[in-house]
Amino acid sequence: MKSRAIFRHAKAAILQLAVLGAAFAAGWYGAGRAPARAAAETKKTTTTVRIEKNFGPPSRGELDGLEAQLLQLAKLPGSMHRDRATYDFAEGLDAGTVKAMLQDFLAKPGKADDAVLEALATRWAELDPEAALAWVVTIKNAGEMSMLVNDIFDTYSQNDPVAALKALSRLPVGLDATTASEEVIDHLALLDPKAALAAMSSLPGQNLFASVAIFDEWAEKDPAAAATAALKQPGGFATQMAIMEVARNWTQADPTAALAWAKDLPNGNQKNTAMEGVVLALSQTDPTAAVAALSNLPKGGYQDYLLGDIARTWAQQDPASVLSYADKNLTGTNYDSAVSAALTEMGQTDPASAATLIAQLSDANITTKAIPGLATAWANQDPQAAMAWAQSLSTNNVAVRDSAISNVLSGWTNTDPAAAAAYVQTLSGDPAF
Repeated sequence: MKSRAIFRHAKAAILQLAVLGAAFAAGWYGAGRAPARAAAETKKTTTTVRIEKNFGPPSRGELDGLEAQLLQLAKLPGSMHRDRATYDFAEGLDAGTVKAMLQDFLAKPGKADDAVLEALATRWAELDPEAALAWVVTIKNAGEMSMLVNDIFDTYSQNDPVAALKALSRLPVGLDATTASEEVIDHLALLDPKAALAAMSSLPGQNLFASVAIFDEWAEKDPAAAATAALKQPGGFATQMAIMEVARNWTQADPTAALAWAKDLPNGNQKNTAMEGVVLALSQTDPTAAVAALSNLPKGGYQDYLLGDIARTWAQQDPASVLSYADKNLTGTNYDSAVSAALTEMGQTDPASAATLIAQLSDANITTKAIPGLATAWANQDPQAAMAWAQSLSTNNVAVRDSAISNVLSGWTNTDPAAAAAYVQTLSGDPAF
């Protein structure tokens, strides 16, 4: 999970690929672009597209034609298809035409939707971001200005994050530049994470997602330096996430070094956060090492929580191994967490095997906890088999047996109420009913 910036980045990347693909297919790249009017006025196309070379201000008639075509594309069904078409169209426009079209559309509120305006602003930012910003900040409508400023900075920062960072300081006082700042920080982090971190402190609204993006990139390049910087952050949730991101990335690259770093930290929140990042990363590749690393964390609910998380991840791959490991190495609440996680996972994938294992467990506490959950999971897959199992449970613990039967019946009723009712009628002699 990221903010609007991530969504916009993903959308922009998809659209740029689509635009480039269309450009190559149309022959705009490679041997050079054909003259705009010659390429646009061929008989095989109905789209008049001006390419980026500026031929001067378009005539009124030409501008009206381009606007009509773009608005028609904006009516296409499906948001992705529509966005690709509008961005593809805008990709062929020169800066003067883009500016003229934006002026026309903004002068007539409601004529063009946001997707059209954003496609035009993005194109202008590709050609001349400084000119685009200088004009956009004069827009009277604050909402439209903010939206287009964000679009321009998204593109500007992708192409030249250093220049985009300088441009942030020239934005009007009072304009909410939080999203634009995130765009710049995200892209500057790809180039120079240390510079991005320094810049973030001077930008409005230090943002959790920007911080995570910086340390994500930095840890991939130089995890030790990133770790040192993360530990020096002022605190709070953003700092915890930064430490976690460093630990996760470092563990993926060099688990031995990452674990040694986390273990050597002074006891406290930072060490716990770093160890959590290491443990969670290890759980994906070496769950036994992840469990062993838990010993470096304080015992209690926090350790139990992480063990349950490891066990759930491990159980998705090999629940039998989780049970075997727990039986040989774990006790108390740690044992309970691991076994419960494994049985829960097995209940989703192989409930019959889970039922067999439950019958073999000597720990009544685990059995009591596992049976109702298994009954629910099994009922969603095969209610008749689940009911037969539930009824076969020992009457030594009537409450658990009744709970299992009730859970099966509840799940069965949700999926096939008629069949469930008919089955109940056949069980009138069972004391549980």
